[in-house]
Amino acid sequence: MELNKKRENPPIYTVLSEIVGWTLDRTADFPKSRRFTFGQRLDGLSLDALQFAVKAIRGRQRPAKAKPLHELDPVLEQLRVLWRSFILQAGRKSRRFILRMQKAGNSLFG
Repeated sequence: MELNKKRENPPIYTVLSEIVGWTLDRTADFPKSRRFTFGQRLDGLSLDALQFAVKAIRGRQRPAKAKPLHELDPVLEQLRVLWRSFILQAGRKSRRFILRMQKAGNSLFG
């Protein structure tokens, strides 16, 4: 799913699209005991993050772009917290994903 084929997509869109795909793939494999608690929340937050990014990209004026970006920041933080909690609780290591989340945060304000 690309926003505009003529231009390169903004980095935040590219990173969040990858995060959504990665998250949906991983949460589908969660054990039943974790699927509802972590899986649905992670899936929903990932999709929310992408939605806020698209709203910001599509905003025509600066104030229209700023609001979704400010809404995106706490969503990314919630994603980081939930993934860290799951990784610690389930004994999984996913340094690559944590680095992607940091990249998404850097793209937001960088």
